[in-house]
Amino acid sequence: MNWDQLELSQQISQKPFRDFDLFSYGADLLHQPGSLALIDDSGNYIFATSPLLAFEVTRSGWNVKTEKFQWQNSQNIASDYNDALSWLERQTSDGRLYGGLAYEAYHLFEKLPASQLEDGYELPLMLFSLYQEVHFVQIKEKIITKTISQLNWNNKELAPFALSYQASGFKDHPWQELTSTDHGPSQMWLNRQSYLHKVEQVQQAILHGEIYQGNFTHLFRKSKTMNSWKQFCQLFSANPAGYYMFWNLGDVEICCTSPELFVQLKEGTLTTQPIKGTLSRKFQTSQVLMKSEKDAAELSMIVDLFRNDLNRICDPNSVKVTAHKSVITLKNVYHMYSEIVGKLHKDTTSWEILAALFPSGSITGCPKIRAIEILQDLEEVQRSFYTGSLGWVSKTSVNLNVAIRTLFFVKNWVYFHVGGGIVFDSEPDKELQETFDKALPFFKMNETWN
Repeated sequence: MNWDQLELSQQISQKPFRDFDLFSYGADLLHQPGSLALIDDSGNYIFATSPLLAFEVTRSGWNVKTEKFQWQNSQNIASDYNDALSWLERQTSDGRLYGGLAYEAYHLFEKLPASQLEDGYELPLMLFSLYQEVHFVQIKEKIITKTISQLNWNNKELAPFALSYQASGFKDHPWQELTSTDHGPSQMWLNRQSYLHKVEQVQQAILHGEIYQGNFTHLFRKSKTMNSWKQFCQLFSANPAGYYMFWNLGDVEICCTSPELFVQLKEGTLTTQPIKGTLSRKFQTSQVLMKSEKDAAELSMIVDLFRNDLNRICDPNSVKVTAHKSVITLKNVYHMYSEIVGKLHKDTTSWEILAALFPSGSITGCPKIRAIEILQDLEEVQRSFYTGSLGWVSKTSVNLNVAIRTLFFVKNWVYFHVGGGIVFDSEPDKELQETFDKALPFFKMNETWN
């Protein structure tokens, strides 16, 4: 592909900040399938609309999709991916492809078989898109700055298109009703005894020396009663966090409310901030979490895993733990996290970064490969983009979250997976309660838009 046929134009405006109507602004831009929004808790908003081209990996191979045609190529897509990033870095101030990787994309980077678990979302393993129009909105010191970047294909062979997928959701399963005031009306894929038994199986693997920790997840659903973009805006207003993303993919709309950074590349420095340790804020303080030996041990295991992964692609002696056992305070829970940084080897591509680090060890366990294998035997449904990574990549910068706290809107249902790290001395009943605590914002989603 001749990337030099693209042209960029930009419009920049500033005005005093009075009020920013997130719902109205996004509703005008995100109706076309493929469009997305990225929002943090520091006043930064990105809206990407009108896809021009998509790099897609499905279970049958690589694809490059446009409005008029689709290339299927199982050999050279990584080269196309890198060519696109190189061109964008030369020609634009943004230089980004937006999208993400599903959790099951691990088999692209590790010698593991593709998942055969039930899949109710039917989405690609990886999807990154080039957009015709990207809106950057920043609110800082009572000033709102809006930058609109627009790409044009000057020989008219590339046009915006609807990047849409069909899905049917999870059918024909005896869901467990949850009717308590805290959790209902919702349903759980596993009944209580099945969940407790599977946690015990993870602990047996630990006892036999196969793993030190496994991050077991399970699935919930509730009836969809609200427009998905409205629900996203409501969740952000009530529970702001650092790495929100909304993604319209046709039959499936993804609403990610993650507080966790997977990897950031900025000015040659890689940063990752794994979360391990969760405590309900109900009647408890962050000091209780800080004093938890179990949570501290879990976090230290994952820090060692990330240090090992970063050393594969960073300069010798540059990998450092710059924060350990720090606390994030959210509306319903406290989280404990660490920060690990390293200086990236010269000429290392973003693809090589993904190959070294993905998926995040915080949502697999360790050792990572064996933990993935054990979890694939125990988890009955595919995670898809839940616990994958969402955000953007470019030739010289990366910003991807760990896609925890993620909703999938499919047909008349809202699905959400929740998990936690299991270690030898975990108490299965408490692990189940922790998943309820993490999911509380979803259980409590308002059924009307005020």
